[in-house]
Amino acid sequence: MRQLKAKHPSKFTIQFHPVLFAGLLEKWETKGPAEVVPKRNFMWVDILRRGNLTNVPIKVPKQHPFRPLLPLRVSLSTPESVREEVIYRIFDDCWGKGIDITAESTLAKILKDFQLNPEEIMASAHSQTIKDTLIKKTKEATLEGVFGVPTMIIDDQLYWGSDQFPLIERYITGEDPVDKTKKDDWLEQAKQAFEGGVKRKIKN
Repeated sequence: MRQLKAKHPSKFTIQFHPVLFAGLLEKWETKGPAEVVPKRNFMWVDILRRGNLTNVPIKVPKQHPFRPLLPLRVSLSTPESVREEVIYRIFDDCWGKGIDITAESTLAKILKDFQLNPEEIMASAHSQTIKDTLIKKTKEATLEGVFGVPTMIIDDQLYWGSDQFPLIERYITGEDPVDKTKKDDWLEQAKQAFEGGVKRKIKN
């Protein structure tokens, strides 16, 4: 995302909306990739492959899945003027250095590095207001059709997954291969196909 923004600074601005992935999974009654062994193995190799291709340092976090509640709430409590960079730093520490971002000490150090008051932001992060805000943002995301992370929404277009950045670049430069005037008709055809399709029985 940073590379895309640097390449096309006048095309778009970024607004981060932290959401709870577990809330998305619960809403759509599905499992996370780490909970399905073959998918988990694919995911880790894919992460390594993409990191090597883009020269982005990658390390496996100390735990995965981990509880992301505190870093999510801290990011929501961070002033908007530095929120984007704080979120990037949290990601870099987790995925680039393998640091435990669920620890208050880790997050406090990040906040200090941005000349922020850790005690003040931690107090906000633990407040009911921020807890409710995270729940609200997660619910709002599901209403937008968000079902996984990362998800990028530009105008009314939803892109899911890090492999979507080349398509996002095409969209913001006016080279989207999807004809907007035909999109609704295409989705209607897909809906009718599903309604007439075979329904599998799901075992609990």
